[in-house]
Amino acid sequence: MQETPKDFVDEYPAEGSYWSHYNGNIYRIVVIANREDTREKYPATVVYANIDNGNTYARRFSDWHRSMKPWAYSILGDEQQNGN
Repeated sequence: MQETPKDFVDEYPAEGSYWSHYNGNIYRIVVIANREDTREKYPATVVYANIDNGNTYARRFSDWHRSMKPWAYSILGDEQQNGN
C-alpha cells in the first residue's frame, strides 16, 4: 500500500473531495462531523460515501489516513503529483 503524503495527514479531508481506500474503492467526503468539538467522547469523524453504490460510512478522523489516500495520488502517483 502506498503511503499518504505527510502533507495530508494532519488536515481534514475537504468536503466533496475523493479518496481511495487500499482495496481500490473510491469515496466522496460528505461532511466532517464534530470538527469543532474538543470532548473525547465526540471525536472528529469523516462521513463518506462510496461513489459506486452510494453506501455511506463514518470513520474517526484519527483513523482516516491508515487506509485512505487522496484519489489523485492513487491515479497519478506521487511523482506526477509533485511535478517530477
